[in-house]
Amino acid sequence: MTETGIHCDAIADRAAQRRGAILTRVFQVLESAGIEWCVLHGYEAFPDRVESDVDMLVRADALPGRILQLLRDHHQQIGADVVQAFDGGAYFIVLAEMKSEGPPCLLQLHISRDYIVEDRVLMSGDGILRSRRKHNGLWIPAADCEFVCVLGNRLAKKKLTEKHQERLARLYRENPTACEQRLSRLFEREVAKRISGAAQRGDWSDVNRSLPQLCEQLLKSLGRSNRATQWAGKIARWTKPRNGLHVVFLGPDGVGKSTVIEAFQKDLSRAFLHQIYLTFAPSLLPTRLAPTKPGGPHSLPPRSWTASLIKAGWWSICYTLGYFISVRPTLARGGMVVNHRYLLDAIVDRRRYRYSGPTWLLKWIWTIAPKPDLIILLDAPPEVIAGRKSELPLERIVELREGYRSVVGMLPNSHVIDASQPLKKVVHDVESVVIQHLAERNRGGSVGRAQTPSKSTPDVPPVPTAQEAR
Repeated sequence: MTETGIHCDAIADRAAQRRGAILTRVFQVLESAGIEWCVLHGYEAFPDRVESDVDMLVRADALPGRILQLLRDHHQQIGADVVQAFDGGAYFIVLAEMKSEGPPCLLQLHISRDYIVEDRVLMSGDGILRSRRKHNGLWIPAADCEFVCVLGNRLAKKKLTEKHQERLARLYRENPTACEQRLSRLFEREVAKRISGAAQRGDWSDVNRSLPQLCEQLLKSLGRSNRATQWAGKIARWTKPRNGLHVVFLGPDGVGKSTVIEAFQKDLSRAFLHQIYLTFAPSLLPTRLAPTKPGGPHSLPPRSWTASLIKAGWWSICYTLGYFISVRPTLARGGMVVNHRYLLDAIVDRRRYRYSGPTWLLKWIWTIAPKPDLIILLDAPPEVIAGRKSELPLERIVELREGYRSVVGMLPNSHVIDASQPLKKVVHDVESVVIQHLAERNRGGSVGRAQTPSKSTPDVPPVPTAQEAR
């Protein structure tokens, strides 16, 4: 293994240990509050190491309000803040520990009231909690309960790997009689015998060949699904997203946006269910028809007045209707949208976008456009930027820097980060801003997206005089 590989493994190992320490403190808080809980699976290395998310179960009356209030009230004892919390079938909660240096440590908790398969209750939470047992100081399900849960999950996914086969066989051997009783309640007699026989022999080939049929029989025995309720929840989340994050990165070429964004997305991946990366509004022309820019994006002449108005009309569609097509659904699903450049770039740097139309039109589009949650301006002295990117003269970089600082200084939820620092420090500062924003949002009362705070400054950013003169 290379030195780089060893270093990466060491970092991953420390992160797993940090997540384990946070999880231990979460369990201590739950125990002190008298809340019954149970880790459903994947607990073998707990609490020393937590490699991925933690699936657990609590009593129905503890979700969501009581659990969230406990985690928020005891954030200092836990050493981590709640930065995400929403109902997505299982309750999805993310805790973040932010130290003075390095990336945040993020712990995902998937907390359920019952064990659900395909929107159907496979096992009630009360039933699992009544028979729970201790393992390395953790509460885990009884062997027969976990056997049925693992089996049901794999049948629903129609995939039974060798790892899961071994796990099912081990659980079955712990209590064959109880496992068979569970199977008899879910499957016809012959099917239950086939599954128990596979667990006894350790040969799951017959079961693997019949996964679709077994899944169908299981779902039939569980009754009607609760899919209508699930869809109602999804529609409500899409109508008014209360989760996720939309963050925009601004700054002149050469300030290091691409490098920072790459590290930022990697470090915060555990805080969101998924991510999308967007740049400035797409061109009206296909890429193959777009003019070449041998001297860089600022080298082409401005468009005509008419062409600029057409372009502005296209941008108005991209940043209004386009938002509801790309950004809004991602936020509704608890995702993060990262924009490398945004409409604000065209207001500051019209030459780059070859815009020669009225500035007030771009300001008006910004006024009606949905706003991002956070705006991050990466800023550095002009000499530093010029040393990294030599396409623009120093005088032009000075103008752009002043323009960006003027725009961002007038907007809520905007932050200026010193990009002349070492890369790790820049990334840490950006991530600290995001973690603080998410934590404050989740401490603000209701779960999810907080409303944009009131402000005394206008929504429409000014354009520097040097820009207006052009």
